Amino acid sequence: MGMSRWVLFIPDKSHPYRQTIMFAGAAIFWNGLMSIFLYAAWYAPLRDMWIAKYGTATEGTIRSKRVRKGKSDSYYVGYEFKTSTGETINSEQSTTRLLHDSAVEGQPVTVLYLPSKPKRSLVVEFCSLKVE
Repeated sequence: MGMSRWVLFIPDKSHPYRQTIMFAGAAIFWNGLMSIFLYAAWYAPLRDMWIAKYGTATEGTIRSKRVRKGKSDSYYVGYEFKTSTGETINSEQSTTRLLHDSAVEGQPVTVLYLPSKPKRSLVVEFCSLKVE
């Protein structure tokens, strides 16, 4: 029995559960695809709002800038900060082109982070949220 038999299971027309199996496969594919959009549209913004509301503020420094070229370019700012326990965290945040262009390596910034998970952080000056 070869491995290819288990790679893609499409039952023949005489299989009693053919329609159920095909429907389940399509549903799994669709749900996987939709989960990507759900993450981008809901989870990521909610996570940033949570950090903005409950995060601890500290001073950080811009360490790098980069652009990911593609159909539409993506702009990122790399930064570093120290937590209240003294741990140094390096992270990166996506931003707009305008804010990316205004960033300068070595520039001091305000970073908000979750003390329980310090890698979850954002730079106030380069986020799309209004932080008060």
